[in-house]
Amino acid sequence: MTVSRQTRWLICGFECLAAIILQSLPCPVLEIFGSRSVLAVAAALSIAAFESEVPSIIFAALCGVLSDISCSGMIGFYSVVLTVACYCMSLLFENFFKRRLFTVAAVSFAAIVIVLTMQFIVFHLMRGYSDGWHIFTNHYIPRMFCTLLAVPVFYGLEYILFSHAGAG
Repeated sequence: MTVSRQTRWLICGFECLAAIILQSLPCPVLEIFGSRSVLAVAAALSIAAFESEVPSIIFAALCGVLSDISCSGMIGFYSVVLTVACYCMSLLFENFFKRRLFTVAAVSFAAIVIVLTMQFIVFHLMRGYSDGWHIFTNHYIPRMFCTLLAVPVFYGLEYILFSHAGAG
C-alpha cells in the first residue's frame, strides 16, 4: 500500500493537532517531576527528519502557532524558533544523516535543548527573575527529557508513513 504525498501531509497535520490536544489536556499525558512534555515540538522535529525543507517549515509553523496559542505566553516564539530548528533538521537529514531512530533522537534532543533553553532565556532570564537557574534545573531539564521520550513515538509514525510513501 502506498500513501500519496497529500495523504501523508494530511496525516502529519492531524498528528500535529493530536500532539497539541494531548499536551493541552488537564491530565498530563507525559510528565516527569511535574514538568510536561511539549509534544508539538517532538512531532514537528520528527516530521522534519523525514520531509524536505518546505513541508518541514509548514508543519513546524503549524506546530509553533498552535503551541504559541496553547502554552506560550508570547505569540510568535515557538513559531519562529521551531520553524528555524525544523528547517535546519530537515537540511541535516536530507544531506548528511540517515533516518535511524538513534540519529533522529540525538538530533531531536539537541534541537529540544536549544528550543527550550531559548524559551528559558526569553521568558525567565531576560525578565530578570531571581530564581532562574532553579527554574531551569527543576522545570526545563525534566521538560526536555519528557519531550525526548515522545520522539520515538512520532518517529515510528513518520517512519511508517515515509516507508509507504508513493511517488505521488
